[in-house]
Amino acid sequence: MFHKDTFRLIKRTFNRFFSLVMIVLIGVAFMMGLLSTRGIMEDNVDRYSDEYDLQDVQLYSSYGFDDNDVEAIKARDYVDKVFPSRFVDAYSATSDGTVMVTRIEEMTRDVNRFELVDGRLPIADGEVLILDSGMTKGTYKTGGHLTVYLDDSDISDVLSNDYLTIVGVVKTPDHMAKTLGTGTLKNKDIDIVLYAANRIFKADYYTSVYFTVKDAAQYNTFSSEYDGFMEDTLEDFHSFAKKQQEVRKESVLAEYREEIEKGEKELEEKKAEGQQQLDDAKKQLDDANIQIISAESQIKTIETALGTLISRQRSITDQYNQKKAEYDDKASDIEAADTDGRSFTEIYAQVSTEYATYTALQTMLDNADEAYAQTIRSAMAELDARHGGSITNT
Repeated sequence: MFHKDTFRLIKRTFNRFFSLVMIVLIGVAFMMGLLSTRGIMEDNVDRYSDEYDLQDVQLYSSYGFDDNDVEAIKARDYVDKVFPSRFVDAYSATSDGTVMVTRIEEMTRDVNRFELVDGRLPIADGEVLILDSGMTKGTYKTGGHLTVYLDDSDISDVLSNDYLTIVGVVKTPDHMAKTLGTGTLKNKDIDIVLYAANRIFKADYYTSVYFTVKDAAQYNTFSSEYDGFMEDTLEDFHSFAKKQQEVRKESVLAEYREEIEKGEKELEEKKAEGQQQLDDAKKQLDDANIQIISAESQIKTIETALGTLISRQRSITDQYNQKKAEYDDKASDIEAADTDGRSFTEIYAQVSTEYATYTALQTMLDNADEAYAQTIRSAMAELDARHGGSITNT
């Protein structure tokens, strides 16, 4: 009886009954989709991550990593693939003036491999790949050109190429979110990621190390089993990392100690060289002082001699003036005594001539015979008498 009433009721209100059934079916289907979406997405992401070797562990160090650190990590039994990485955060500018905060990473890698979705792989050093994101449009796409630079240092110190050409677009499991993280340029958000040939990076140390763990791929990355496996596996790695960190620290400090010791040695050499130069300069100053003292002594001696000479000159000048005055007086007397009114100069010239004649006659007298001698004596007497006997007295 109940079933008949039920079917009769459904028949009378079939449209309403059909609507309710469809609403329930749609609701159940929607809930089934919602409940299964997470698992499907996790499975797809896990499969994609395993296919392109997404890292299980990512290491950073303020000291950086060298080849010894990488080899030590590879030597752990549970480590599978290792990728020591270098990257550079810089600004990139296009011909139209667009500027982006850009991270440039190494292209060749065993971990966090990428999928080429457009273009080709780089061949030349100046060619790069760009991560597929919302920024891969306009100039930032295959065929685009851009220049990278730093605002506080020279980009050539870290990269051998600063003019880059985009030749391909890639996807990678380590950049699946829309945000690309924060860069090292004043904590600014990264706009684009580029992948370049490993050889254009100039740093001699690695900024980070990525590695995968053996047998980790058999677990779903989002499962508690994976978390437990990683925790058990990496329990040893934590203590190893601390020891290796100390090894790296000592290695870095040893390099700086060597540089410090080298600098101290150079400083001592420069100090010794400088001291020698100071000693030489002091010796030169002492020698110069001695020369100055000697010169001052000579100057004093010369000044004394000069004073003596000046005094002597004055005395001679006084004697000369006295003699000249006497000479002038006598010349005046001679001029006054001359009856012909001749000047002293004229009288002196005549006397000099006659004195010379008298001297010549006297010489002739010594060699002349008696008869000729008498004639010479007469001439000499006449000359002497002309001058009042002054020639004979002379």
